[in-house]
This record gives sequence, structure tokens and C-alpha cells, in this order.
Amino acid sequence: MKLLFAFDSGSNCNYLVRMLELQSLMFKNFSYSFIRFPLYTQVNQDDFDVLIYQTFPGENHPFKFNEEMIKQTDEKFWEFKGVKILMDSFDDGEKDAFTRMGEAVEKIPRIKNVPGLSYLEKFNVIFRTLPYLGTDVIETVNNGKRDVILHCAFRVKGYPHQFRKNTMDILHREFSQETKFERVPRRKYPEFLRRTQISITAPGWGPCSTAFYIAIQHGALSFAEETVDRHKMLPRVDLIPGEDYVSFSIDTLADKLRYLLKNPDECDQIRKSGHEKIKEGYNIRESAKEFHQVLEKL
Repeated sequence: MKLLFAFDSGSNCNYLVRMLELQSLMFKNFSYSFIRFPLYTQVNQDDFDVLIYQTFPGENHPFKFNEEMIKQTDEKFWEFKGVKILMDSFDDGEKDAFTRMGEAVEKIPRIKNVPGLSYLEKFNVIFRTLPYLGTDVIETVNNGKRDVILHCAFRVKGYPHQFRKNTMDILHREFSQETKFERVPRRKYPEFLRRTQISITAPGWGPCSTAFYIAIQHGALSFAEETVDRHKMLPRVDLIPGEDYVSFSIDTLADKLRYLLKNPDECDQIRKSGHEKIKEGYNIRESAKEFHQVLEKL
């Protein structure tokens, strides 16, 4: 099986790229080639059995979406005679990155980054991915002392919504004593999260930022805006609100935080459950095996 991954841009494809790398090492009958745009227009695709096709997801972006180039690559996509797969890397799991193609591609197999439930109902999603966390598997954390009660340091400006600002206003007004607002250097962030009980995360351009995952990865409870409840956050298992993380709205934020602060045992149970679940759900080696089986069926 020879696979061609035609790639435009976007970091949300990194989990898939790593899966393909591992597949090529695990299976002797599998090989893949990775081709960037606009070189895709020049490559001979007739020798390949499978084509994964990804374009910059924001079709209305004023300069990142190259309409002239994409018109050419779309034509080449339709010319491919083997198995076609669309890679939808949109941050927003409920948005379609291929609206320009209309109903013609609704039944074509897709890989979707953090798909929303409504998206899964409409499209033929054969595999789910998520942002790459810099590792193939999630390691077990040592549940030592967690002296940081609450942490929230996300950027407020630059997003098409006020949710981050509204969240930060409530925290400063009602939880200033319990919350650390300092931004932590990236190299020190994992160790900081291993000392944190609750990490407050918020949507960015999609249902959440990578901070949602990184908190759970390092054993903290991820306290996230309720949009995440409408998405499949992991490729292999489901994270359950109230069991593996806690979701909130602006109206329920304060009450839910007070409840968690008054019930530290329940807080510990949730954050530990979330960590065990992400160890199972975020496993690129297992994802590679499962994706290989999907490709063989196709």
C-alpha cells in the first residue's frame, strides 16, 4: 500500500504525520510520501493507492488561503484514481474545511481534528485526531503534593469571542486568592502542572486550546468551557464531563469552582480519571495500528 499525503499547512496535522511515520516502520506493506503545496501539482500521483488531501482550513482567510493554488490542487485531487481521503484540520470541530466542494465530498472518507458531534453526523469520518503533544504516549505522573490550587494564564486578546475575558474577570473578582495568574515558561510548564490541582482552560479558535490536553497530560484537573462536551476530544476513547474533566459556562463557572474547592477528594478523583483516560486515548502507536486497519478495509 502506497499513500500520498498532500499537505498545505497547519500544526493540527502533526498527530497524523507521526502516525504515518510509525505505520511505515510497523508494516512492511505500507509506505508513504509527504508532499507540500504547491509541489503537489507537479508530482505523479498515479503510483499511489491512497491520497490524503489537506488544505488550509480557513477558506475565507484573506492571505493564508491561496485560492488560485487550491483550485489547481482540487482539480488534481478529483483526478486521483485510488482511495481519496480528506484531512480536515480546522481548529473548530464543527466547521467543514471543504465547503467549497459542496455535497460532492460529504461521503468521501475524512480524518477530522477534534470532531464535533454534529460534524460526525454529517460527514464520513473514518478517524479522529487531535493536536500533537510532543510525545507518542502519555507517561504516568507522580501524584505528589499539588500546592497550586487554581491556575489561569491564557491570552485574552486576538480571538473572535469574549469568553476568555469574561472568565478572567470572574476569577479576578471572586477567586483572586486561590488563583495563580502568572504565565509559566514553556520549559517549566509540565513541572508546574504536576503541582497544580485545577487548570482553567478556554476555547481559542476551536473548542479549546491545547492547554486542555496538557493539563490532563500532567495530572491536573482540566476545567473547560462546556463547548468541549460537544466534541470527541481523543481519537481512541471518550472523555466524559464530570468524570474526566469539568465543564462550565460563564453562568456556572463560580458555583462549579466553589464546589470543587470544597470537595478536594472529588477533584482528585476527576483529575486522576482524566489522566488515566488520556493515557489510553492519546497513543499514537495504537492509533497507527488502528488507522492501518481502516486503510486496509478501504
